[in-house]
Amino acid sequence: MKGLRKIRERDGAVLVLTVVLILVLLMIASLAVDLGVLYIAGRQCQDVADAAAIAGAAVLTVGQAGSPDASGATKAAQSAASANHVLGTTVTLDSGDVTVGSWNSVNQTVGAWDPTVGNPAVQVTVRRTQGSTNGSIPTFFAKLFGVTYTEVSKSAAAGLVIEYNSNRTPVSVMVVQDGSGSFEPSWPASTAAIAQLFGMINGVSVNNDGCGVVVFNAYVPPQYWPTGYTNAMNTGIKFSTNASGNPRPCSASGVSQSTGQERALEQGLTALNPANKTQLPTALANGCSLLENDNAWGDTDTAVGLNYAITQLENAPSGNQKIIILISDGEPHSVQGASYTAQFQQDAINASNQAAADGIIIHTITLSGSQGEDFAFNSQLCCNGGYALNSPNASQLSALILSAQTSSMGVPTLLK
Repeated sequence: MKGLRKIRERDGAVLVLTVVLILVLLMIASLAVDLGVLYIAGRQCQDVADAAAIAGAAVLTVGQAGSPDASGATKAAQSAASANHVLGTTVTLDSGDVTVGSWNSVNQTVGAWDPTVGNPAVQVTVRRTQGSTNGSIPTFFAKLFGVTYTEVSKSAAAGLVIEYNSNRTPVSVMVVQDGSGSFEPSWPASTAAIAQLFGMINGVSVNNDGCGVVVFNAYVPPQYWPTGYTNAMNTGIKFSTNASGNPRPCSASGVSQSTGQERALEQGLTALNPANKTQLPTALANGCSLLENDNAWGDTDTAVGLNYAITQLENAPSGNQKIIILISDGEPHSVQGASYTAQFQQDAINASNQAAADGIIIHTITLSGSQGEDFAFNSQLCCNGGYALNSPNASQLSALILSAQTSSMGVPTLLK
């Protein structure tokens, strides 16, 4: 009897051990199956987030009211997401799942739009969580242990990055630089930024790309010159106007004349050579050198510069994307009185309308804190999706100029 009892005791122990092993196996199975499903869901969420971010970034090539087209980018991201599924569920991006602004490379995130921080970018988060429209992920075996759902959330950021892209549309870029007296404190920073822009475009150039620059001011009669202001100071690189408001191209010698004439930088479009990306073409390099070695003087007749640039772009290759970047600290102005100022302002608006009709994009960059600063006026000169950017100081001009150009040449690229 004792032997029989021992056998029964062993059988009972084996049964208990078997039950325990079955429970352990079920736990392992639940862990394996449900973790596997969670892994697949995570991969699918990441793929959808990547695709949606890229789709949203592609829309950022068109600016609206001085900033990226947040509404258009959000709709594009939502549309791309809804064409995909996570574990069979169509993906819906909630309103807080898409952020449009500037890419902050330090924080590795997309924040509020600030072109001095980074390029236009879109961040997308795809969620399968409790409370989201897509819902959480139901478990399988884990339900036996009271775990009824799991959650997953994946994010991606994409922005516009300027890089070589043989398939992009060639660009013709004219920089219209304020050469009036009020801009003189910002002259060195601005001319350095222009040189950087041309170098960047040259470095990623494709066939038919071209760049040029024109500097504008307006004639100031001698009676308006401050005490001690002599003809010897009446120098600089300018495309000036004469007393009647007509363009006044000046001698190419670069020598200030006793009559108050000054040389003009009318650097038309120069074709870039994709075979030589490390060195600017001679004509463009000479223009940058002249910019760096001169100054600003005179009143502000923006239309003179805009009209010169428009003429150059009208003669550019027909298939090119045509762009003007206007760099100025304020609205057109003349010391000769309100009637001159009003005419200068209307002429600038007329030039902008002509550019719009010609399909030319105008970006404006307004330098704050200078004499005559007027962001509102310059903003209305933007056309065809151009950005209206406001620079807090001269040191930020380079970032703003490159940001404006990024909207035209940028390639949608995953950043995170």
